[in-house]
Amino acid sequence: MNTKRILAVALSTAMVFGSTLTAFATELDPTAASGSGTGTGAGTSEGYVGTTITKVLVPTEESVAAGIAFKVDPQGLIAGTDAAAYNGYTFPESNDTGVYFQTGAKEYSNESGTFYVANEGTGDVTFTIKVEKVANTAGSDIPFDSKANVTAANPSAVKLYIGALIGKDATATAVSDDTAVEKKAVLEAVSENFDFDYGADGYEFVTLSGSKWNAVPIKFEGAVTKLGVADAELFKDKTVPGIKLTYSWAAKASGDSTTSGVTIDDTFEDSAAGGESTLTISNATKVTGQAWDYTATFRKGTALTMAATGLTEATWSKTVDGSYATSSNITVSNGAVTIAASNWGSANAGDVRFIKVKISGTDYIIKITIA
Repeated sequence: MNTKRILAVALSTAMVFGSTLTAFATELDPTAASGSGTGTGAGTSEGYVGTTITKVLVPTEESVAAGIAFKVDPQGLIAGTDAAAYNGYTFPESNDTGVYFQTGAKEYSNESGTFYVANEGTGDVTFTIKVEKVANTAGSDIPFDSKANVTAANPSAVKLYIGALIGKDATATAVSDDTAVEKKAVLEAVSENFDFDYGADGYEFVTLSGSKWNAVPIKFEGAVTKLGVADAELFKDKTVPGIKLTYSWAAKASGDSTTSGVTIDDTFEDSAAGGESTLTISNATKVTGQAWDYTATFRKGTALTMAATGLTEATWSKTVDGSYATSSNITVSNGAVTIAASNWGSANAGDVRFIKVKISGTDYIIKITIA
């Protein structure tokens, strides 16, 4: 009898401790010869987050058009007059080749600024880069030639050299009258640049700050035949052709490892400084050679929204170099800045304001023209 009483107490105690983890099932009979019990635990999902990010960084058409435009001066008019026609501008002072790309607000160089195409996504991408002649006037265009032929002594004709440098530490390839320069390169994704995060919108798969990407740098150099006074007639009635830079991309085909001799820059950091590539800001146009980076038009009575990946802050000023402040009429949400329709109601058409946005930690200025 005492043994049975002790056993009942021990079983009761075990069931009370167990109740902190599970609810009691139907009371079991501890004196039964056999029995069974069961419990069910529900399964829940923490959620699903997609891990595919498709993103490339390429130059805007506006920045390319401005960056690869060039002047030729075979007679040395600029150097011979100390750039009198370009007050306040700087030109090369040594080893001047007579071809000038604008590389700053008031600066010309014999080489262009550098453009980049980069893969900032989670999948490998194949880029195709092509440079070709754009004819001006048939029959009178200065012909393209090699750098050696263009810079040779005792010229019998004016010739033009434009070299495309595609890739890190690239050797220039001369643009010709008949054949385009074309290169292909696979830009691999960099998996360590991505990770999961948890924020106001829940779990996300995000790009880490300070990431370095695989990219192809592109720039140009030029030279034109230098003419003495006695050779000046060689340039009379000549026209100057242009060049066109085309780039395209697609997801890398299985097994594709094309590089076309292009050396990849694996240390590229996303930046829009100088004449380099830039992220697109919707409803804004990229510009170069100005104190601002983009332009946009705000029509009174209609809200203006401008969006870019990584846009987190926005302030405004009446002048480009003035003090920038926040405004309840200029709000940021989900990577977009919105100027309220009622903002700047007393402004006149043609007035300008400036918006400073922060994108991935870098400030960009947008000149807003009010209409």
